[in-house]
Amino acid sequence: MILKTEKNQIRKTFYKLQELMTELRSCNIDFEDLDVYEIYKSLNQIKEIMGNFNNDISFVSCLMAKEFLETQFHLKEFDVSEKSQSASGLDIEVYTEDSKRIVAEIKTTCPYKTNDFGSNQIESLRNDFRKLRTAQADYKFLFVTEKSAYEVLERKYSKEIDGIILILLERRSFNNEIRVSQFVDSRLVDAFNKTNNVQEILEKAFKGAYRKAFGEDENFLVDFEYLKKDRDIAIRFYEYKEIVEDVYSEKAEIELAEARKISIVAELGDKMPVPFDKTLFSKESLLFALKIIYKELNIPFDEPVLGKDTPSYNNASGTSRWHSYYNEYKPYHRHTPPMTKAEEEFDKEYGDGYYDAGPNPFPFNGSDSEDDYGDDSWA
Repeated sequence: MILKTEKNQIRKTFYKLQELMTELRSCNIDFEDLDVYEIYKSLNQIKEIMGNFNNDISFVSCLMAKEFLETQFHLKEFDVSEKSQSASGLDIEVYTEDSKRIVAEIKTTCPYKTNDFGSNQIESLRNDFRKLRTAQADYKFLFVTEKSAYEVLERKYSKEIDGIILILLERRSFNNEIRVSQFVDSRLVDAFNKTNNVQEILEKAFKGAYRKAFGEDENFLVDFEYLKKDRDIAIRFYEYKEIVEDVYSEKAEIELAEARKISIVAELGDKMPVPFDKTLFSKESLLFALKIIYKELNIPFDEPVLGKDTPSYNNASGTSRWHSYYNEYKPYHRHTPPMTKAEEEFDKEYGDGYYDAGPNPFPFNGSDSEDDYGDDSWA
């Protein structure tokens, strides 16, 4: 959560940028008859306005690190703006609610060389390594904002950061969310506004969709977040999985290395909610969910028709729409007769109506092989 004082710090940065734009607009340099004194005056004014802009960038990177930590731990409140970016010491020092100490250094460095840092950059990094290694803490993080820096550190300096958790600060997103606005029509909006059990209806509907697709829903979780700014509801899907060394059931287990990509504190034997890829819902299961929603709201259900070139289902009246992730992400459409030779071979092997997904853009188990599309090895 960004605090008021932190927002004010960001606001000051953008005030500087506005002042800079005003100064730039006022510059009137005659490049044919250059006046070096006027040029110096303009450049010096710009320098005064901007100050040490690296500190402003560092401050925002600290907020990014804070946001990451808040997704991983229950933290005691801390204010990034309280510490000057030019002050000595660790960039971040914070405690969890159960009094575990977390320390972190943050680097916004881009490697000077193609495959390595410059000598001054390496010296600065090793100084940060030393600070982290000697710090007494339960968790030690080195955050970097540039992917190129992350790759060099991981490839060439992994031994020097042993015991330090290296994290690339990038937007974390999982393909496990839909919004209510993506499938409601005017009748549903009115009905939702009149009922107090919207969450219960949506949970029943999507648990039904999961059960329709996979046969059971014991480990399936539907989570909700009201988005006040957008006046919408985010629906997120998860599967509870046990963290194990070797996975025997894809639907019930996850390897430790994969689990720690989601939660830093994951340990063997824990059970954790793992984001469920919404595209694994079939068209039929999503229609099943929609039928449940209409039934629970006592609204007549018009069977939607899949549009040829649209990712939405539209009924005859044009008032209802259901966002079809099946249609949006299906990478391959069966050719109309005559079939290709490859399609004929598939039909012989698998039976009429088999759909080749082609190279799988959403592999179930991380493989790029088309053989893993719709993998059911967990069954």
